[in-house]
Amino acid sequence: MASKKGAYDTTASDTDFRKKFDRAEYAEKAAAREALEKEESKARYEAKLAGKKYYKPASGNEVLTEARNSRLDVSANVGKIVLMPAGAATGKRGRGAGFYCKDCDLTFKDNLQWVEHVNSKQHLVAIGESGEVRRAGRGGGA
Repeated sequence: MASKKGAYDTTASDTDFRKKFDRAEYAEKAAAREALEKEESKARYEAKLAGKKYYKPASGNEVLTEARNSRLDVSANVGKIVLMPAGAATGKRGRGAGFYCKDCDLTFKDNLQWVEHVNSKQHLVAIGESGEVRRAGRGGGA
């Protein structure tokens, strides 16, 4: 009669390949997540009572947005010929003909769309800026 061993002399079992989960570790993670969600919902509720909109606090690694020190050069590529592959970027995603933002991997067909994108929240988040500006004051400080 045939034995119950597999090809490599190991016992055949359907569930040996599955990952073993540590239930206590996942219970701790769930409790921590629920505590954070409870804090956030409380902050949302308090903001709603005060008649304000709730904004999630910044993570701390963002940089304040500053004014540009140079003008955007949209005429640098005028008159240049760039060969593009046949199927390159029929939409905005990816490298195509037009103005290309390497941080967001988007292509824009005209400079107005590109300038609006450079000033947009999506682009600022992609380059690590918060979109907030330091308030100017008379005292020389913030």
